[in-house]
Amino acid sequence: MTTTSPLTAYQDDRGNRIEYDGPVLESVTVTFTGQNNRMTVASPAKFGRLKVDFNCDDGVFECGPHTEGPAFSGGLRLGQDSQILIGANVTCTSGVTISATEGTTVRIGDDVMFACSNQVRADDGHP
Repeated sequence: MTTTSPLTAYQDDRGNRIEYDGPVLESVTVTFTGQNNRMTVASPAKFGRLKVDFNCDDGVFECGPHTEGPAFSGGLRLGQDSQILIGANVTCTSGVTISATEGTTVRIGDDVMFACSNQVRADDGHP
């Protein structure tokens, strides 16, 4: 079963949840395929087009507040028991792809700016 939500507070019967207390952001698409996944976004949030895919179970995405600089946009993939942790004021000049699968963690610190068409991967795309 797959469910999709914009960035807004959300919880379903499979234990998936979005913890966010800001306005609904339709530019963000969150897809849950598994269960017990958690997305936590601090306010204020500033996103361009962002797609977050929880492909398995027990994934965690955390994003710090965004008060300055361009919006963050791109695509995030979280696999089984994986984490993507993004600090405060992380920006990009075009969409960035971040992928964490099979129990891995990608951690981006505060005040990081990505240039054009970057990929940050903790996997090679194969199980």
